[in-house]
Amino acid sequence: MSDWPSTWETTTIGAVIELNPKTTDLADTTLVGFVPMALLGKSYLDGFAFQPRPWAEVKRGYSHFCDGDVLLAKITPCFENGKAGLARGLPNRMGAGSTEYFVCRPRTGVIDARYLLAFLKTEEFVREGATHMTGSVGHKRVPKEYLSERVLPLPPLKEQTRIADQLNTLLARIQACNDRLDAIPALLKRFRQAVLDAATFGVLTEEWRDRQVGLPPAVELRHAIEADHVTAGGHERGNASDPTEEAHDLSIDQLPEGWTISRLRDCCRPGRPITYGILKPGPELSEGVPYIRVADFPGNRLNLDSIKRTASEIDLQYKRARLMSGDLLLSIRGSVGRLIVIPPELEGANITQDTARLSITSRLNARYVYYALLSPDAQRRMTKAVRGVAVRGINIGDVRALQIPLPSLPEQEEIVRQVDRLFLLAGQIEAHWNAMRRHAQRLAPQLLSKAFRGELVQQDPNDEPASVLLQRLAKTPTAAVKAPRGRPRSKQANPSAPLPTTQPDWAALPSGAWAASAQPDEHATTALLIAVLKAWSEPMPQDQARLAAMLCLQPRLFTAVLPTNESASWRRLVGAEAEPLPASVATLQPSVNTHWRRALSGLRARGDLVASGSGPQDTWALGPGADRVDTAGWPGGRAGWVVAYLRAHGAEAVLPLLPAAAGDFVHARAA
Repeated sequence: MSDWPSTWETTTIGAVIELNPKTTDLADTTLVGFVPMALLGKSYLDGFAFQPRPWAEVKRGYSHFCDGDVLLAKITPCFENGKAGLARGLPNRMGAGSTEYFVCRPRTGVIDARYLLAFLKTEEFVREGATHMTGSVGHKRVPKEYLSERVLPLPPLKEQTRIADQLNTLLARIQACNDRLDAIPALLKRFRQAVLDAATFGVLTEEWRDRQVGLPPAVELRHAIEADHVTAGGHERGNASDPTEEAHDLSIDQLPEGWTISRLRDCCRPGRPITYGILKPGPELSEGVPYIRVADFPGNRLNLDSIKRTASEIDLQYKRARLMSGDLLLSIRGSVGRLIVIPPELEGANITQDTARLSITSRLNARYVYYALLSPDAQRRMTKAVRGVAVRGINIGDVRALQIPLPSLPEQEEIVRQVDRLFLLAGQIEAHWNAMRRHAQRLAPQLLSKAFRGELVQQDPNDEPASVLLQRLAKTPTAAVKAPRGRPRSKQANPSAPLPTTQPDWAALPSGAWAASAQPDEHATTALLIAVLKAWSEPMPQDQARLAAMLCLQPRLFTAVLPTNESASWRRLVGAEAEPLPASVATLQPSVNTHWRRALSGLRARGDLVASGSGPQDTWALGPGADRVDTAGWPGGRAGWVVAYLRAHGAEAVLPLLPAAAGDFVHARAA
């Protein structure tokens, strides 16, 4: 007790709460608040959101709680992310949610619920709790014994209230500070883009040009680099898009007098044309020739630690793709438009098929070409050149035909000098921002730590000491320990409730019964979404509908969630689409799938999809004309399985196991 004020005491969390208390049963039609894991806040100030649902839907298979209860996520990674919240404003003061919640009901007159919530948000509580987790990887949980037996510093009740009030005020200011700091990277990005835009359209060097005398016209430079290729025997062109398309719409009228336009193929050295990388890397070795992928240069910055090596005898077939120091590497698949300069330590490395090598001629300033390709206009034109469905990228002909605004060599060098100077300034601002952000992010944990040392607010000698609270608590009869509700959990790594008996005998279906005949298009996506809503058979929360549709459209995501026995059956019925991809292969996220957007727009326009409510409470239901859409076959089969699983387990049992981009799609409100 020497570390705390004299009016404080120590106790355990279990002594001042009722853990997972039993709630009163309600009429089936009574509305309560449904709180999936996604709506439980991470920070102390996060609001408490819920979806109104009839009691009949949630009275079985969920945790129950009341206004004033504190919810704590016990499963990883939600616990480690600080998922906890104070229930308030629930319809009829009642709620339901994930079975992965601890429901903590503060004992009246002993502990302030906000004070308890703040303690559950401290770094020390979370860090220590993570060391006590039990269970299999991906499904570890904090045992209730840790929560119940965790030592809690207990101030007088009035001081608890003052601490909670002060935390509300100070944490709100810290959050406002962090919000402003979080806006700076976007401002710096806009600044850098504005600099590149001004550089490649001659605005940046306008005053410099006015001071020059006898500046050579850029057309002479263009003729020289074109003549170099003719002398060397020509260069590869490939098939490019129609020159009138937006991919190649740069006009000489947009450029200053004396500038011209060159093609990227002409900007490269004779004898080292723009080329793709190797088609498929060989066996990975600790020793061998390194090869570079798009994943190795996120944000136009090379990550040397992620570079892999492949068998040298395989690489001998691809000498044409070998890199030289100073080459540019451009991503042409997936994240199109990323660009890096090859450092000396990667001399002789190979590249994969998602990148293109650019060896810039010595007649040009290679760094100017680098900046020109990173400019917003060049990035826009590259995006317009992207083609393909399953694999999206730029045709090699379009890469070679990319237009480069070309000033004279002296002006290229001046542009590089000015851009480097401005980017250095942006980098210095970014370094200061990083330091400030690290400091600001430490303020909230430090403030919470200070609160539980008794240093946040002054003690009042008139407060009733915490020792009196504990004496009062000792005289209160403890609640009887209730038996666990529901069926006992299986000891397998990923427990699963049996699928509803109303479903067909899926084991009797032939292999590949739910395999799509082709890549799902707009019409197939429409049928699938209708099948999901049919299987739910009543207005469906939009988050649940989007999640179910995504799992059906990308069945391999569902494979990663299912227990082993069900995963095998799912893969058998769906086929190759449900098989996990290699770690190096990226998947197309539904949030950027045009088929999904078109299907949703069409359903809304025809009245086949009826949306009601707003925000987290909105639902989707089928309109009267939706029955005319045939959902038999793979759409109905996949939808039936996924909906059955979500009804049995809830979305909160699935979302924490999916990539972050999947959660963004599920909670989006746009098509």
